[in-house]
Amino acid sequence: MDKRFKPILAAAVAAGLFPNIVPIGHSNQVYGAAIATFTFENTSTIATGSSYGFTAEAGLATLTLAKTNATSTNNPTYSPGNGSPEALASANVVGASLTFAFSLDGASGIGISFDQAISGSGPADYVVQYSINGSAFSSFTNYVASSSVNGTATNTNGTTAGATAAGFATGASNNGFNYSFNITALIDPNLASGDFADIRILQSGATNGSGGALSGTSGTFRFDNVVISGAVPEPGSVAIMTLASAAAMLRRRRQA
Repeated sequence: MDKRFKPILAAAVAAGLFPNIVPIGHSNQVYGAAIATFTFENTSTIATGSSYGFTAEAGLATLTLAKTNATSTNNPTYSPGNGSPEALASANVVGASLTFAFSLDGASGIGISFDQAISGSGPADYVVQYSINGSAFSSFTNYVASSSVNGTATNTNGTTAGATAAGFATGASNNGFNYSFNITALIDPNLASGDFADIRILQSGATNGSGGALSGTSGTFRFDNVVISGAVPEPGSVAIMTLASAAAMLRRRRQA
């Protein structure tokens, strides 16, 4: 920032004109934080149809489960979670996707972590995608989900569910079903209030949890303990950066 503007900003802050700006010289820390969490610890009725909506238990975020093979008899349910009472469970999930829309205001270093298990006949292959406008998605990476049948798929933490894994259980959490991704390319393009982003988990491929070929639209998956996190600047940091940008624009106009 131009030193000529520092006394003006300092006086404005001292006068309380910008209550969200920290005084100049204060350490503008950047900290990691959970932007939103989905634990599915509720017993709400899930509406019928091909698209199902959920709200984060903490944070400003929503989840949309879209199923291309939805019927009135395979609506999502709440089943035992990975070390918790409930997880989101659904059958006929071939071609399904889960889209998490969340507030991106000023955040960077976005990551997502979740627990997932599939049945032996369920689809094993998935792709993680992201978007900053809700319509155009970029693919980030692919992964193979651990099956409660053979448990041989290695997750992103380098562990496996174990050859005798019985799937999710309420009594103990199994780290072999956990997946985490750091989507460094997903950043707030404007540093403006109201920016949202999407992370989508899309079923892809034709292999099931037993290592064979998918048969029709059968098979189930469960998701639990979803955490979307990121490095979020303190409000004062964002405000100072915005004011500095405005000062730079003013200087350029005067020089023009």
